[in-house]
Amino acid sequence: MEGGLLVGRIILGIIMLAAWVNREYKLRCSEKIDQPAWLAYATAIIEAVGGASLLVGIFVVPSAFLFNLTNGRSDFAGKTSDGFNRWI
Repeated sequence: MEGGLLVGRIILGIIMLAAWVNREYKLRCSEKIDQPAWLAYATAIIEAVGGASLLVGIFVVPSAFLFNLTNGRSDFAGKTSDGFNRWI
């Protein structure tokens, strides 16, 4: 069981580190839904740091919490027609 968790953690960490390489795509997607550019960069940084922490095996729970926050923001903003502007 622990070997499977280790392999899963390593694969997920590598995928999340790839988010830093692909940060310009996040910026374009963020502009499409009228979100500020700093949110796209903050998301890429959170995913890269969280991916590195998953690879090393430290701060796994706080990283998962931050992943959920960033994914929730993007899901909410992408599914509403006005993004967050509707609620402000």
